[in-house]
Amino acid sequence: MNTNWPNNPSIGDEYTNAQGIKWKWNGKGWVTVNAFEISEINAPTFSIFSDTTIVSGHLLPGDDAQYDLGTSSLQWRSLHVSGNTIYIGGLTISTDGNSILMNSINLGTVEEPFILSSGTSSLLINGTSSASGTSGTDGTSGSSGTSGSSGTSGSSGTSGSSGTSGSSGFSTVYSATSSTTIVVPTVDYVLTFNTQTNLSYTSGQQVLMYSELPNLYFDEDYIESYGHIIGDVDSYNPITGSMSIVVNYSESVGYTFSFWYINLTGESGSSGTNGSSALWNFLGVYQVRIHNIGDVVTYNGQTWYCIQYAGSGYGPFGGYIGVYWTLIAASGSSGSSGTTGTSGTSGTSGTSPTGDWSLSGELTVSGTSSLNGLTVLQEVTEVINTTPGATSSTVVYDFSTGSIWYHSSINTDYTANFTNIPTTNNRAITATIVMSQSSTAYMPTVVQIDGSSQQIRWAGGTASGTPNQVDIVGFTFIRSGNVWDKVLGQINTFD
Repeated sequence: MNTNWPNNPSIGDEYTNAQGIKWKWNGKGWVTVNAFEISEINAPTFSIFSDTTIVSGHLLPGDDAQYDLGTSSLQWRSLHVSGNTIYIGGLTISTDGNSILMNSINLGTVEEPFILSSGTSSLLINGTSSASGTSGTDGTSGSSGTSGSSGTSGSSGTSGSSGTSGSSGFSTVYSATSSTTIVVPTVDYVLTFNTQTNLSYTSGQQVLMYSELPNLYFDEDYIESYGHIIGDVDSYNPITGSMSIVVNYSESVGYTFSFWYINLTGESGSSGTNGSSALWNFLGVYQVRIHNIGDVVTYNGQTWYCIQYAGSGYGPFGGYIGVYWTLIAASGSSGSSGTTGTSGTSGTSGTSPTGDWSLSGELTVSGTSSLNGLTVLQEVTEVINTTPGATSSTVVYDFSTGSIWYHSSINTDYTANFTNIPTTNNRAITATIVMSQSSTAYMPTVVQIDGSSQQIRWAGGTASGTPNQVDIVGFTFIRSGNVWDKVLGQINTFD
């Protein structure tokens, strides 16, 4: 369509072209006055006299589906439309202001379509619900909300059962039993047997052993009634209960018994004070119903001693006849001591042995023993001192009684003061303290030797006790140059 537009138009000028369409100049371009139809536009010959053409009305083609808007080589740069619907072949594309709206999208070919469409709360692919896609990564956690108020406290739970009682500490007791089968030995035999632990026996104490339960434990009465073995304690281990005694009396030698009752012997009382001198002795009777030989009574201000029981009946004093009494006569005055004789001449010293000695039996040495060369010992036992509990600020350990001490209780950290330790130079001397700890553990934190404080060099740099366990603390004292050069300490814990 060729159109010859007027030159230099003024605003408001109108022009009707050959097709009968009326145009009006608005100062920028020609615009149609009414809706019009364009049956043909020949682009190469179609020309305008401005950079903008404004159409007031609908722009319609002359025939349906016959004409194009632009070509592949002459394309419109941008298409601007409002939010109303664009119709493409009967399908619609529109917008709600935030997104493009359409019913479905065909991403494939007509023969092999891949259609995306919407279902109820789902995406349909070729009419079928699609599989779930891969989950995206978690978003950043939001900030914590305000904490709610605390809930009401629940009711208290049922109390737990009581724990197992701890082992008992040492008790100062002697009454014991033994299930060791023993053949009654002869005198001087060293008898070893097992009894209860945590007893208080010490070396040198005299004990009685009965094969049946006695009524009394004293050495004036045991022989005829119950006694079978008497001996002196050689050693007793309060931890294991092992005891050894040296037999000094035994009955039923060679007989075997499998159960024993054990206790200390009683001690004889000291002699009474002598009475005044008697002028005469009298043999008579005295009222008595149950008396034994040796009974002592007082009658008419005099003391009588029962010397015989023979017969029955009433005597002069209305009592049973046949119980004879003698008046106890006091000792007379002692004579003066005789003149002390002169000491005899000392005997010559014996010859020192130069060869080998063999000793069968026991060797008791009082004082210090020095052995040079190799010393071979088959069995060794050490004395354990069962001291009171460590309950004061300072506990004294007398080295002359031994080098091992046992505390059945301890309730404070304390100073350990060791006394009577030998002071020979170039010697290493050891001491051991065994402590049964309770729920709170304590330690000897300061060491003194004869009251003088010493620096403790602990293995590992430090040491502490363990609650409810048995701790063994060992000290090594090194003597050199007439001073205590080092005090080394270590601790071991046993369950």
